[in-house]
Amino acid sequence: ARKTAPCILFIDEVDAVGTRRADSPSGGDREHAQTLNALLACIDGFTNDPQAPPVVLIAATNRPEMLDDAFVRPGRFDRQVSVGLPGPEARREMLAVHTKAVVLFPNLDLGHIAELASGMSGAQIANVVNEAARAATRRKAAAIEELDFREAFDVIQIGGKMTDRIPSPGERHRTAVHESGHAILAWVGNIPVRRVTILPRGRALGANILGGQDTPPCMADEVRARVAMLLAGYAAEELVLGKPSLGAAQDLVEADRLLTALISSGFSETYPLVAMRESETRAWNALMVERSKTLDAILVHAKSILTSNRPLLDELTETLLRKETILRDELDRLLSSVRRETPSV
Repeated sequence: ARKTAPCILFIDEVDAVGTRRADSPSGGDREHAQTLNALLACIDGFTNDPQAPPVVLIAATNRPEMLDDAFVRPGRFDRQVSVGLPGPEARREMLAVHTKAVVLFPNLDLGHIAELASGMSGAQIANVVNEAARAATRRKAAAIEELDFREAFDVIQIGGKMTDRIPSPGERHRTAVHESGHAILAWVGNIPVRRVTILPRGRALGANILGGQDTPPCMADEVRARVAMLLAGYAAEELVLGKPSLGAAQDLVEADRLLTALISSGFSETYPLVAMRESETRAWNALMVERSKTLDAILVHAKSILTSNRPLLDELTETLLRKETILRDELDRLLSSVRRETPSV
């Protein structure tokens, strides 16, 4: 950089060398500390000589909390900019840029596609366009249509169509029960669902395709509603079929992760307003006991709602078996009789 100055030096994934140094370094920690010290000396060399041609240093990381305090202090990095996920207008503009090289069906609404892409990064949006182009090519179509974008979202979010085996009638029925349970608790918890399907993709025999959200759940009750939705597939299988299957395993893992994050962030009854990290302390063990009890209580709550709405659960199951996919408008109509829960403030 000194030889080519004036210039801009960009370091991507800077946490690989800029992570916080250990208090008692040993072995590899010492080598890391030496590397970081050498990098800090080079950075200081860029800024200490006002007569030298300027070198503008820019670095990027997805883990800023891991960086060493000396590395990010003013004088080395004077400004920190948080780059979040793009909003609706930014996504539409990204789609406009990435679709310049492809042929779109006339009057295709990129604004609607941008809504479907909520929660995606710029790289993921570019990948959506590429996948949509592949989908159109497989159809031997001259232009990309909305159905190609929907296929692209499915490929990215769930996986490609399962071609190595066909689910048995029993598997299809269990999957329909499972996904119907998710859909009902999603409705109760005000979690938007774009469609429900039992068409197998990737490793999943079915899925609830959620409506993207530009912001994650910000209230404790919203997190609990998401946990209830995740546990509802397990609860529906237990209610209708007598016992759940291993197909609910990933739902349980995600429910456990969400609830653990909530309780350890100060939203526990055992230690309210106290944030903790995983450890072997008695306090942490008490939190994990509370987590297990809360998971059990939410599962009972989900099963109670499904029991109260058993005719609807059966109707959704039969509709899925017949149509394989239920879109949002029809889903909302079917679920309109179910009372929704309003999160408390």
